[in-house]
Amino acid sequence: MAYPADDTTGFTQGRPRYLTRTGARGEFLFHHLAPGRYQVYALRDKNGNLRYDLPNEEVAFLEGPTEARPLDTLGGRSLDLWLFREHPRQQAILDHSVTENGAWRWVFAKPVNEVSIADLARRGGRTTWRMEVSEGRDTVLAWPSDTTALDAGEYEVSADDVALDTLKYR
Repeated sequence: MAYPADDTTGFTQGRPRYLTRTGARGEFLFHHLAPGRYQVYALRDKNGNLRYDLPNEEVAFLEGPTEARPLDTLGGRSLDLWLFREHPRQQAILDHSVTENGAWRWVFAKPVNEVSIADLARRGGRTTWRMEVSEGRDTVLAWPSDTTALDAGEYEVSADDVALDTLKYR
């Protein structure tokens, strides 16, 4: 993606002036680029909106603007961009789902040490949860002791003693 050098908000709020896709080996070429200076970015866009707006998206960029030049077939100029994922500033639940076996799967923005669930509506009995944490500590499977009344409830999910979200088991 290429933005005019003086466009300071386009990458996070607007659309790119020029767009291209990478080949199988990561190579790219901008066609019909007008003369001028551009900020060049690469984005592994998870939601397809051409904006860097999700914590799990990968991004690459040059340190400063680059000058657009006609392609020289005898040895064109190349730009090397390396994708990386920014470390999230805040903990959040990025995704949650119930597996075929009934486990509740949560994907967190950052590694977690301890996860807890509070049932906000249950009257009577109590469901206990067995937590299974991934090696990277960013995904948790929560196995309920009883699934018969889980559909009706709302649950507060906390990580490391901080309430993150209120979710339904589904």
